[in-house]
Order: sequence, then structure tokens, then C-alpha cells
Amino acid sequence: ARYGLSSDDPLRPLFYGLSEDDLRTLVPSAGSVPTNCRAIAIYAQRLVLAGDTAAPNTWNMSAPEDFTNWDYAEGPGNPDPAVTGTISPAIVSLIPFRDDLLIFGCANSLLMMRGDPVTGSIDLLSPIHGVIDQAAWAYGPNEELFLLGRDGLYFVMPEKQSDRIRVHPLSKAKVPRELLDVHRDSAYVTMLYDLRHDGIHIFLTPTLEGSHGLHWWFDLTSQSFWPVSFFDGGSKLQPTVGMVHASDVPPVTRVLMGGWDGYLRFYDDSVSSDDGESFSNHVVYGPMLLGKSGAHEGMITELIGVPAEGSGDVDWELKVGKTIERAKNATAFTSGTWREGINRTIRTRARGYAWYLKLKGKGGAPWAMERITAGLQTTGRQQYA
Repeated sequence: ARYGLSSDDPLRPLFYGLSEDDLRTLVPSAGSVPTNCRAIAIYAQRLVLAGDTAAPNTWNMSAPEDFTNWDYAEGPGNPDPAVTGTISPAIVSLIPFRDDLLIFGCANSLLMMRGDPVTGSIDLLSPIHGVIDQAAWAYGPNEELFLLGRDGLYFVMPEKQSDRIRVHPLSKAKVPRELLDVHRDSAYVTMLYDLRHDGIHIFLTPTLEGSHGLHWWFDLTSQSFWPVSFFDGGSKLQPTVGMVHASDVPPVTRVLMGGWDGYLRFYDDSVSSDDGESFSNHVVYGPMLLGKSGAHEGMITELIGVPAEGSGDVDWELKVGKTIERAKNATAFTSGTWREGINRTIRTRARGYAWYLKLKGKGGAPWAMERITAGLQTTGRQQYA
């Protein structure tokens, strides 16, 4: 079975039974199931709930191996009762890490429970790094844990030959402004590691239904952020929840996304539309300097584009300017369309200090570039307008 939280008021734990193919409210066999908890996890064979707005510092655990037993009194008929406790910061997220650690993610700090909740301990992991929402974390491929804090991405990794666990910055120098100080009341935040493409999906869906969010892809190979948008005339494609699904048949792993309309969706590299609707896509190369050094201007004498075999048509635009900023904001000096294979040479003679090249798919067909060749010629020292 899988466990989650309802979207109504009060928030209630739900479970999905695969054999019954049914989503049901968790009914207690003893005691009362905590409600209004925004964080849920399974740890030490117990169901864990926390994040109640009325008691934000409290965590609750069911009896082991019985998620319906919420009787906290120990007795002959209840030798392993439910357990509850508090920590000083408000709990935002519950993160099981390895078999013997539960991380309490708070807004500006991280704490961790070691071992059993009755006999174990709770220690401080970080006094300055935190988690912005209950699902703003993801497991990585090498036993690491990725977290989204108020000032960027971090990863938690156990030290080799040691029980020590440290928090390391992953993106502080290059994090987009849109990922800074995200508030959990303004967006549903979900992070998922994508094994097939070796990166992290960061979904930021506005809590207001009908609004469009700007989402992000963090590529672990290049350590770079890429913006992702789902525009469909409404909000049905905006992910409000997600999970990584493992299967015994190809593809072995797949990222699943649930949206406002109740459907589950996934990425598929073989299709060129979102639910039948073509989406816009483009790549911008630049800024690139035209001269032989940063003090010189230059000229693009020729431009040759070679889309890959089987590629759809590619629209292109060339921008130049006396400065990098002017080149970025300039109207296209020239433009055209490249088709599959080698295209005719474009004699541009576009002069300036910097240039950008924008490529855009045409007609919704998949496209790829084999190569782009540009002839450059230095024309003199940079001229100031």
C-alpha cells in the first residue's frame, strides 16, 4: 500500500491498496489518527505524521507494523505503543534517510533521529540549512539526499568510514532568482531525481488553481539550471505531486506527475506534443564575441547549419550588437529556416561586438542539430557609441 494526505480540511492520512485499487481514509484501530499534518513518511516500520499548524513542533508515530494503532499508552495489550515528541523548530518535512535515520526538515535547520524513536536520539544536522516544503527533497543515485532550501540546492551525504553526515552546497553560486525564498504557501514544491537523464526535477506549482508555474531542471552532469514551463491554456499540466516509479519492464524508472485534473502524466522522448498540443521550444547560443579578443569587434562572414538526419525544420535568428546587452535585446539581423542535412551558406556580413544565435523548432516536429559552422573575421577595436 501507499500512503498520502487528503487535500480537504482537515488533512487526513489516506492509503491506496493495490489489490483493492481504492483510495481510502486511514481508520484507527486504537486511539486517534492525527489530522492537519502536512508531512508524512514511513520510518522504523511506523507511519510518521507532523506539520500540524496547531502543533508545528510535534511529530507523531504509529505503533510499529500497525499504522492504524495510535494508542500512546503502553500496556499488556499494547507493548509497542504509538510515540509522540517535539523538537524546537517547526517541522516542515519528514525525510527517511537510510534505514536508521529520519531527518526533520525545518525552514532554517535540519535535525535527525537516529535509530528507534523510543531508544534513539535526536541530533542537530545543520543549524542554518533547511527545507522549504514537505516534498522539496529527492534521493540521489549514490546514497545522497538532495534538498531545496531558501538559498539553493544542497545535498546530504554520509562520510565514508564514519557515521558523520554533512550538508554540502550544490548550487549557491548559480541558483536562479526564482528559486530563492520560495514560500510553501504560494507553491506546491516537488523534487524528483530522474535516473534516465541524471538530473533533478524541481516543480513549483502555484497553489492557486489556474495559475502557471515556472519549474526547473537541474542537470547534474553540467551543474546547470534549465527553466521548464507547461502551458496548456489552463492548468491541468501543472504538477501538484510527483513520484519516481520503478518497473521491471523498460523504461525501468519513470517520473510520474499528478496534476489538477486528476491524471498522471510522464515525460516521453518519443512524442512531440503535450496531450496533443504542440509546445514551443528554442535554444539560444550566446553571448559569443566576434573579435579576436574582448577589445575587438568582428564580422560573421558566413553561417552554415546542418540539422541532424531525420530532424524537423529549424528556424534560426542571428542577433548582433555593439555590446553584449545590445546584442541580446536586438531585433534579428537576419533569419531563416534550416532543413535536414547541409543547407546553403548564408553570407551575413553582420558586424558588431557580440552575437547570439536562436534556434527554434518548427511545426511541433522533434529536431536536433548535427553542427553549426560560422566564419568570423576581426574588423578592428571595439567602437563605443
